[in-house]
Amino acid sequence: MKICFISDTHSNIVALRNALDNVSFDELIVCGDLVGYYPWPNETLEFLRELDARAVKGNHDEAAVTGDTSWFNEAAAEAIKYTRREITTSNLNYLKSLPDSLELELDGFTLKVFHGSPRDHLYEYVYPDMLEKIVFPVSDITALGHTHWQFSKPLGNMLVLNPGSIGQPRDGDPRSAITVMDTRTGSVTPLRKKYDIHQVIAAVKEHGLPDWLGERLKQGR
Repeated sequence: MKICFISDTHSNIVALRNALDNVSFDELIVCGDLVGYYPWPNETLEFLRELDARAVKGNHDEAAVTGDTSWFNEAAAEAIKYTRREITTSNLNYLKSLPDSLELELDGFTLKVFHGSPRDHLYEYVYPDMLEKIVFPVSDITALGHTHWQFSKPLGNMLVLNPGSIGQPRDGDPRSAITVMDTRTGSVTPLRKKYDIHQVIAAVKEHGLPDWLGERLKQGR
């Protein structure tokens, strides 16, 4: 079985479609923040729903549901307002239905999935150098999102991974990030794919979102 892990798509359907094009997988796991920042919330959610993705809720998804942007900077808050105006009732109800954690068993592997961390599912940022300071529940694999940084790192008998961000990488590499695990071999492969960032920048302007949201994509920051 091949498991594809993605995270932080942030309504960037251009990057999402490109990232998954020609990628073979049996299960698609989304580590939160399906929406926010970019102008295609409905297209993104419908694409993921059609793929029967298993997703957890991220902090931007929660904000889209509740309207509470008190944690966000001005640009992120503006994007949530846009998302709430544009999102269909069906897709909003889908976001409401998402759990804030998942526990799965796939082909003999136990997986736990959080957007933030095991102790703060929505908001805590977990970087690779922090893993030893956090108590993780027992599993073979723990998948996280939120930081927009791609990594995979052993921690005792467990592997902790973050597939990175599809919609807005922040690790200095502007290419979309995903991670694919082959349960037959146990291999974990991080992948990066270039996409048309300028198409997204133009759409950001066209839809009246803050220009900075598009420009930052060039640097992967």
